Amino acid sequence: MIVDAGGLAVEGGGRICRGRLFRVSGALVVPDDLRRFERLGLRALIDLRGRSEERALLEQWTARAGVRYVWLPIEVARGSDLARAVAEAHDADHAADALAVLYREILDGHGRELAGAISVIAQGTPVAFGCAAGKDRTGLAAALLQLLLGAAEDEVVSSYASAPPTVEVLRGLVADYFTAQAAPPHLDVLLGAEEETMRRALDHIQSRYSGVEAYLLANGLPSDVPRLLRQELVED
Repeated sequence: MIVDAGGLAVEGGGRICRGRLFRVSGALVVPDDLRRFERLGLRALIDLRGRSEERALLEQWTARAGVRYVWLPIEVARGSDLARAVAEAHDADHAADALAVLYREILDGHGRELAGAISVIAQGTPVAFGCAAGKDRTGLAAALLQLLLGAAEDEVVSSYASAPPTVEVLRGLVADYFTAQAAPPHLDVLLGAEEETMRRALDHIQSRYSGVEAYLLANGLPSDVPRLLRQELVED
C-alpha cells in the first residue's frame, strides 16, 4: 500500500508538493505496488522495520530497480509489541494508553532514525518511507516531516488518521499472534489511527523537546535541512 504524504496546506501559504513523498506499508506490498513504485521514479526507499521483520521483497526490488535502499530500524511497534500490549490491556482505554506509550518509546528511543529518514529525504525526492503496517513508525515520520515543512498540527493529525490501512486489513498482520484464542475486541484500538494518539505524541515532543524542529536537530538533523526541505517541497 502506497499513500502520497503531500498535499497539506502550510502556514503562510502554499502546500506540500504531491508526488514527492510516499508512505509505504511494507508488509502489505503486492506486485502491483512494485509496478507503481517503478512509475514513481523513486530516488530512495527508507525502511523503518526492525531486524526481526521480513524486508526482502522491497530490498530486492530496490536492487533490481537501481533505487537506493536505506534501512533505519526502529525496534518498536512491531507485531509482537502490539500483541504484548493487547495482552496487558484490560479494555479499550488501556489499549489507547498502551499505544501512546509505544509512540513515546519510538520518539525517545529512535530519534536518530527518524532524523536520519528526514535527512535522506533532503538529499532528493521522490522518496518512499515506511514500516510494516505503514501506521505507527511511518505515521510519526510523516507527521514530523509535515510539521517541519510548516503544516498545521490539525492538518497533520487529520492526515495521520486518514492515511493508514484499515483495521480490517491490519488484523491479518497480527493474526498469528492470536492463533490460540480469539483476538480481544480492544485489538482494534491498537491497530487503529485515532487523532488523539498523534496529538498525545506531538504534545510529548513539545513538552519534552520544545518542538519538532528542536527534537530533530537534537537527534542529528543538519541545521540547514529544514530550510532546504521547505524550498524543495513546498509549492505555491
